[in-house]
Amino acid sequence: MKNWVNSHPKVADFVIASTIFTLILISNYIFGPNRGWRARNARITAFYFSILIPVATLLFLRRKKSLFLAIAFWTLLSVACYTALSWLWGGRFLAGWTSKEPLIFKELLSTTLAAVGGIGAVGYLVIKYREQASTEREELHQNEGEADKKLNSAVQQLGSNSPQVRIAGVYALADVADTYEGPYHQRVVDILCGYLRTDRLLKDANGDTRYATNEDGSPNYSLPISADNPVESTILSVLASHLRSSTTAEAKHQSRGPWSICTLDIHGAHITEYVNFDYAQIGEIDAHGTQLTQGASFTQTKFTNRASFDNSTFTQIANFWKSKFENEVSFRGTTFKQVAFFAENSFKQEVDFSEASFTQEVNFRGTQFLRTTDFRHASFKEKTDFSAVSFTQTPRLFEAIFSKLITFEDATFMQTADFRNTTFKGRTIFINCTFQGKTKFTATTFHQDASFQNASFMLTTDFGGVSFIHSVNFSECTFKNAVEFTSSNFSGDAIFEDTTFMLDAKFTAASFANQPSFEKARFNFSLKGAHRIIFPEQVNLNNNSLPPGAEWSGSQI
Repeated sequence: MKNWVNSHPKVADFVIASTIFTLILISNYIFGPNRGWRARNARITAFYFSILIPVATLLFLRRKKSLFLAIAFWTLLSVACYTALSWLWGGRFLAGWTSKEPLIFKELLSTTLAAVGGIGAVGYLVIKYREQASTEREELHQNEGEADKKLNSAVQQLGSNSPQVRIAGVYALADVADTYEGPYHQRVVDILCGYLRTDRLLKDANGDTRYATNEDGSPNYSLPISADNPVESTILSVLASHLRSSTTAEAKHQSRGPWSICTLDIHGAHITEYVNFDYAQIGEIDAHGTQLTQGASFTQTKFTNRASFDNSTFTQIANFWKSKFENEVSFRGTTFKQVAFFAENSFKQEVDFSEASFTQEVNFRGTQFLRTTDFRHASFKEKTDFSAVSFTQTPRLFEAIFSKLITFEDATFMQTADFRNTTFKGRTIFINCTFQGKTKFTATTFHQDASFQNASFMLTTDFGGVSFIHSVNFSECTFKNAVEFTSSNFSGDAIFEDTTFMLDAKFTAASFANQPSFEKARFNFSLKGAHRIIFPEQVNLNNNSLPPGAEWSGSQI
């Protein structure tokens, strides 16, 4: 529509003028002069809008705005405002336009001149406004041209062979973004991130990457050598400072910095300097396949959009303490070669750690997982701490491997807890855990001692096919729904002392190397003889068909 109006301006003007004339005739026909007071007001209103609507439509559609139409439009709006105010103050619709007494010539002349002066004033204001707008557009074009010129100059500096010149180019780019703002924020961020993605590693005579050496003289392939460390450090520092609202790292409450709405794309980059984005607020970040060889700290950092660290490698410590992830985050296939610290984090959307590898200790203590959490096939080779964590939705932990001590003490699982086919090679702690949804440990293997002491299981619990190679402790647990240990293997001591079974408890085909201890355990009396409390033949039972020390209790335990 706009294209047609702009290409046929005279035809469009004729159509608009014809429409105005037609609407005036229609309004006069419908609301004739003898239709009474209400009809007269309606006729005036229809007449007014029959002019306003076509004028506004034509003014909007025309690429080159007509000064006449602009003056007409604002005059009509002024008339409407005056009419509304006079109606409000005068108590009748046309109080400002009509009088109960006939006007003498002098009054009529004064009113006419005032109206003409008002129209002239509106026209003058419109003209001055358009002049000012034109001046601002010219200044904007000049600024854009100046900004582009400075941007190109800074980019050329960034391509210099001299590290000092490249550093100056980094600051020049930041100055362009700070001065001209708007789209230049993302442009400068793209340039700096693009520079980080370039291959800046030292090469030998054969063109192969050079690496730092170990004590025995062998190459350390985790530590490539870069000849660009000063420039890289400067870029990281500039990025960090523009992702914070304050330069004070100790500030407890940070709002977003000028570049916090930008997207950081450093995928595939080799970062050989220490990354410090503490207290920053980051929009979207794409760091998949990135190698961070000197450690990275994101303490109390806020990620407002999607964050991707898929298949990245953290050679040194990875610190995400008290970070907040407002959107989806993925560490799928990521390798953490040193300590990984995710304590007291908040993951508000889906989080993916599937196939991740944690070589050293990992700490998720006190972290909140508010959506689906995926740790499938992840491997934890050292001590792992999930104590006091909260899983609002189903955590997928099946087929994960925990090689050393793993603790979920005081953890809360609000929906299904899925540990199927998981391997616990070290000591395992689920003390004081709350399982509010279904619990699945089917075919899981516990190689060392496992403790579920004082845990609460609200819905059905499945330990079918589980292998307890060492002792397991279920003392003081509460199973509020059916629990099943079918075909489970207890190679060490099995302790169920002071445990409460409120519904079914099935140990069908389970095997015990030693007699299990059910001292003071309670079973639901209403299920007695209903074949819903089942023990294998090797378990000694008393006259009440329960293990020694166990007892039947009322239906409401």
